Amino acid sequence: MKLKDVISSNPVFYCHPGTTLDEAAHLMKKANCGVLPVLNEEDRLVGIVTDRDICLSLATIHTHNHSKVPVREVMSQDAHFLHETDTLSTALRKMREHLIGRLPVLGEHGKLTGMVSIHSMLCKALIEKEDMGQLSSSGESIVKTVKVLSDRYAVHRHKNEIEEMKKKELPFVF
Repeated sequence: MKLKDVISSNPVFYCHPGTTLDEAAHLMKKANCGVLPVLNEEDRLVGIVTDRDICLSLATIHTHNHSKVPVREVMSQDAHFLHETDTLSTALRKMREHLIGRLPVLGEHGKLTGMVSIHSMLCKALIEKEDMGQLSSSGESIVKTVKVLSDRYAVHRHKNEIEEMKKKELPFVF
């Protein structure tokens, strides 16, 4: 199955590098999402800003008017993305390898056409009863990817425990 079969047909919300954090947060609220692709003047993907980026900026950017800080100061510039013609296996592998639960999807001419998330894949599998849980030909699975994404913050907080789990061969998937 190709990504174009999974991405939402809803309008894709995005922002620009000069968009303020306040405006970005309002866009996220309106779109009911936690991530916005950041597009330049030519509508090319130049970064990603997440609700987490905005929250963490509160602790690192010291200014009196935090809401007026431009997105360019907190966005991730090395945005990972997918193409509409990529398979679900490719999406799951990229999410797992880069510890990312949501990725922008680009169309034929490199223009943003949608977003794909682990949540959207789970919904497709559960609601539409699509057989997407195990993609055996590629060795990828939704469950494996969800496990890694769930563990991504634990990796930083519980490094010693993880090493002990590895020694005892307990299931902690990377």
